[in-house]
Amino acid sequence: MSPLSFAETQGNHMSIDYQIFFQTDEPAQCTLDIVSSVDGITITSGLQIAGLVGVSIEELRAYSREIMHDEFGEYGLNVNWAIRGTYDKTTNIDELLERLLECAARIIHARPNHPLSVMREGESFYLFYDVRRTVISRVYSQSLSLVESLFGDSYEMKEMVY
Repeated sequence: MSPLSFAETQGNHMSIDYQIFFQTDEPAQCTLDIVSSVDGITITSGLQIAGLVGVSIEELRAYSREIMHDEFGEYGLNVNWAIRGTYDKTTNIDELLERLLECAARIIHARPNHPLSVMREGESFYLFYDVRRTVISRVYSQSLSLVESLFGDSYEMKEMVY
């Protein structure tokens, strides 16, 4: 069963957290400005992402930065910020993941020299970007046209095992 199918079928029984980890020296508002035009993103009284509840943007503590850098083998990144939220269990999971990928693509295009990853539960990668390469989980093989429209043809698609 693919991770999307698993998440979709299990969504009513468990909380699923999604994160976009990224590196920047700019204030959070600069990142909010980058993603604000993505469909389903609103920034009125804080960041809201359709399909997620409890959304936050926060600077990572030293311990979390260390984990992101050291614990993921070849997918370890030097990141210092995270956008986080919990799946609302009602939104179509594919639409949510497309929205998160679009946010990631916009951040990458605005900051091509800074690493980024999109993850589920802080463990499963959907997207990994480290300046030298973009790796997208095979989960998106069914959404290839979306991936190509966001990232062109400069990405690898494979299972990310660390």
